[in-house]
Amino acid sequence: MKKKSVLLFSVILLALAGCGSDDDNDNDVSSQECRYSYQNIFPSDEDKVVTTQDSWTITTYANVITRAEFNSNSPSSAELFFKDNMPLSAYNVLKFSHSLKNASTNYQQFNQLYKGIQVNRCGYTCNYDKNDVLRSIEGAFVPIDNLDINPTISQDQAKDVIVKYLHLNDSEIPIQLLITPFYTNGIIDVRLTYVYGNWYGCWAYYECFVDAHSGEMLSSDFSSNRYSFY
Repeated sequence: MKKKSVLLFSVILLALAGCGSDDDNDNDVSSQECRYSYQNIFPSDEDKVVTTQDSWTITTYANVITRAEFNSNSPSSAELFFKDNMPLSAYNVLKFSHSLKNASTNYQQFNQLYKGIQVNRCGYTCNYDKNDVLRSIEGAFVPIDNLDINPTISQDQAKDVIVKYLHLNDSEIPIQLLITPFYTNGIIDVRLTYVYGNWYGCWAYYECFVDAHSGEMLSSDFSSNRYSFY
């Protein structure tokens, strides 16, 4: 048992050495895409519905498509699938962000925007095979209506709330104005938020959210007393 524990500890140390925290790299693909995870909106499978139609398998939560797999008869493009299956509008759009194609992966990333503001944790990763045939999409698209996108409190005021809550040592923390959906008891509540996010280790991306209208701390993945990164 002791040998197994030592071996497990060694493996963990090697993993940490290979993927340490990189808080300052805003262009890091893995850290950016973690924000698109629909699992952060829908943390349980309680409202998960999987349907199969012809050769497509569609997964939804609260009528939001979170995954689609195409075994055959794939859409000719991700944009076509979005047009036919998402409630897009002049204000609710999916905008191409970036793509990556190499020997091991081939994908495109799309962000959801509402009136030009990014919707946090939403958007889709679209996976293609080596022949550029669309095989799956994963993410979320939350339709938004009548959300006031003009914040009432300033960015500095939001920083003060976050710094005090997390007991940080530096008020010059990077925060973003984003629209964030929260899912509770079958209802999606969409808020305009100031968001502070940070890597802790190499597996988790933590965020905390301040309502950009009321100044209320809505929720936090951080413990208020545990993490001080600055």
